[in-house]
Amino acid sequence: MCGTPECSAYELTFPLGRSYSGSLKYRQLCRSVVVIHKLQWIQHYHYLLVANGTGQNYVEVDRDFSDLEAKIEHLISHPEEARQIADNNVKTFRERYFTPAAGACYWRALIHGWAASSFQPEVFETTTEGVVRPRGMRFENFAYVLNSHHLQD
Repeated sequence: MCGTPECSAYELTFPLGRSYSGSLKYRQLCRSVVVIHKLQWIQHYHYLLVANGTGQNYVEVDRDFSDLEAKIEHLISHPEEARQIADNNVKTFRERYFTPAAGACYWRALIHGWAASSFQPEVFETTTEGVVRPRGMRFENFAYVLNSHHLQD
């Protein structure tokens, strides 16, 4: 399902920096053990990362990777445990939270949440003749007009 060369690896190390990096979610689409150092920043889905227990879906290492070798050796000597971590990763991310439906649900909830705390737009307007009509322009029309102008340039 992943389709990237990284998915052929048994373990994937994800060296996070001190700023945003969007590639972790793509590595989590693979059936591999993802190795991540202790996080210093979060994204909206990081609460789903489980570092230990029966639901473990990644392996956490120190920020300086000083314990990386020991953790990799442990995974190699315990292949069933490594397979379970990889399977949990797939069940949590690829099969549930990173599906197109989950993405649409996230954006829908975000927009509804914003709308609840924002102003309510006036959808209709009344012309001077007293005709009630929709305000503005449909997005499809706007996109067409925008693209038409680009074609003329």
